Amino acid sequence: MTSWSATCTASRSDPNRIGGTASTMPVPDGFTDEDGQRTYAVCELLVRRSWQRRGIARALHDALLSTRREERATLLVRPDNVAAQQAYDSWGWQPAGWLRPTREGAPLFEVRIKAIASSR
Repeated sequence: MTSWSATCTASRSDPNRIGGTASTMPVPDGFTDEDGQRTYAVCELLVRRSWQRRGIARALHDALLSTRREERATLLVRPDNVAAQQAYDSWGWQPAGWLRPTREGAPLFEVRIKAIASSR
């Protein structure tokens, strides 16, 4: 059974949005031994360039994951996004493999995974 959930977290400095996270979680049949509640997928973590390097991404990341009850979270990151790779390393994300989405021309992503239930 495919399960879906959606969450959005935002940070504002009026009148402009400075960053946010967005996430949906499809857990397709056969992906692993999932029950629809084991793994949470982080789909976006963005901070406006002029607001980067101020701890906003980490705060958004922590706020988002602190609300989750799944055992673990997963995300995809481009291997050429060195800043993101370094951030995820420092936040405890572990490499778990590689994935190329099925859409034509899709880039190759590194799959990352992080235990979240035990960190509370």
